[in-house]
Amino acid sequence: MDRLKTPFAYNKHGKVVKAQEAVKNQVYYCPCCDIKMVVKEGTKYRKHFSHPASGTCTSEGILHRIAKNLLLKAIEEDIKLKTDCDICRKSFWKTLPQGTFTKGAEEVRVGPYKCDIVLYSGNEPALAVEIKNTHGIGKKKGKELPINWIEVNASSIIENNTELNPIQARLDKSVCYECKNNLEDPVTKKRISNLVASLSMYSAK
Repeated sequence: MDRLKTPFAYNKHGKVVKAQEAVKNQVYYCPCCDIKMVVKEGTKYRKHFSHPASGTCTSEGILHRIAKNLLLKAIEEDIKLKTDCDICRKSFWKTLPQGTFTKGAEEVRVGPYKCDIVLYSGNEPALAVEIKNTHGIGKKKGKELPINWIEVNASSIIENNTELNPIQARLDKSVCYECKNNLEDPVTKKRISNLVASLSMYSAK
């Protein structure tokens, strides 16, 4: 079997290192199996970590593992979540302050489905996060999950683990900061009134 090439690894401190930033002759490890990985670079291929041939580790699996670990660490900081305003329908970044989520766990069963990551508020599951590598969340699972959920690309979490830009999501209704600041505007008032009415109907179901 060919050796596996991957653009990420962990250093001896457990931090994610990009292949482009890796230093030759230093020790790096596979995020999935902890085997030592070697930094390689040549004229015919890009700098990468070389992983011994394996029947279990894959490039996709390594990216998935790194993304999950980074997301679990992100709850120790402020998180920005991109969502849509239910008043003006525009997308905006909503800040979730540190402490919004008290803990997180991997591979948690919520109802009949297992989720990549579940973030908790106190002891209650608050948000399920599905990390997409090749396959996205199915319509049935998205509809039947009993808590809010988002699906994000593994690569986007690795790039910035405190900014979550969902591919798809089911979240509580939100109002952007601009609309909150324009509460005296007649059009905004009417939209808020309609939103409150829809929330009342939603909670009554």
